[in-house]
Amino acid sequence: MIVFKLYWKIFSKNFVTVLIYFIVFIFITLIAINSYKPENFEYSNVKSGVVFVDEDDTELTRGLKNYLENYATFKDISKDKIDDALFYNDISMYIEIPKGYTASLTGEEILKIKTRSHPSSPNTQIIFRVIHKYSQLAFVYLNNDLGEDDLIFQLREKLDLEVETLTLVDENENFYHPHFYYNYMAYIIIALVLTVISSIMISFKPLGVKRRNMIASISDRKFNTMLFLGNFILGLAFIIGLIAISIILFPEAILTKNGLFLMLNALIFTIPMIALAYLIVTIFDSRNVIGAFGTIFSLGFSFITGVFIPQYLLDKNILLIARLIPSYYYIQNNERIASLKHFNFDNLESIFGNFLIQFAFTLVFFIITIYVSRRRRTQEN
Repeated sequence: MIVFKLYWKIFSKNFVTVLIYFIVFIFITLIAINSYKPENFEYSNVKSGVVFVDEDDTELTRGLKNYLENYATFKDISKDKIDDALFYNDISMYIEIPKGYTASLTGEEILKIKTRSHPSSPNTQIIFRVIHKYSQLAFVYLNNDLGEDDLIFQLREKLDLEVETLTLVDENENFYHPHFYYNYMAYIIIALVLTVISSIMISFKPLGVKRRNMIASISDRKFNTMLFLGNFILGLAFIIGLIAISIILFPEAILTKNGLFLMLNALIFTIPMIALAYLIVTIFDSRNVIGAFGTIFSLGFSFITGVFIPQYLLDKNILLIARLIPSYYYIQNNERIASLKHFNFDNLESIFGNFLIQFAFTLVFFIITIYVSRRRRTQEN
């Protein structure tokens, strides 16, 4: 118990650092959540500025102009200023109906509607399709005597039979903010665990301390077991604190199956981070170097594994490197858990697979730590 008490006595000296991390994390998270808006995939027409010149001026061409009002905002600009208007993006398109166009639809040669458009405006493609659809339908009606009574009304009736656009509503829509919180939490876990646990562990590393422990009544195995137990409890306390904050902020979302899996994922992710902190302290002796590694790893891991930037936006080569870091699998699990609707084996298989990978990282870190520790002990003896 002496080692255990000493461990927490050293931690109390770092308590202010831990408290600052928690306060800053909560502050930044609340700001980010308030400014973060879920992606909206709802469809709506975007009207473009258009100059419409009707040289034919028939009932059919006037009907075309009326129909285009759903897709265009008509502007009155003289022909000699059209090029300037297109260049300065005042309009997206110029449309000119040639004289005799309506009559040509039943003749041998159909006159072409003259158009000019801004090359960088994608909305003009919609207008092109609308004109083509209207002209083709008018051609069919006129050449088959289908629109003798009220051609314009019949054309509009057919053209208005648009495909209904449905907006897919995500059943986990209220999970956006918790998802963001738990992703960003990876940075805090890495920073807290590596910085605080390493700072505590380094206090037990001086050669004089080790030699006093060797002649003490506590065995080396019991000493290391106490240290590991202290590290694990401290890491668990960090996670419980962060999870408690998430429950306060998002009680309805977190107290669900998805939320429970997010908590489990965060807990499992903490274990390899504790092992990594142990490894860093075993290799390096300088408190400044260890502190620098804590900062580098927390920021570096967060940037390349998807904490700060979504994984789908990262380069493939960066993601290949990220696979060597536990936080890559933590973020990947968060993405899957946030969108999970059915908790069956097929859906959970990949999540449990990532759990196993994180445990494998823990094992690798411990093996390297034991190897390095034995080498160092041989040199010190």
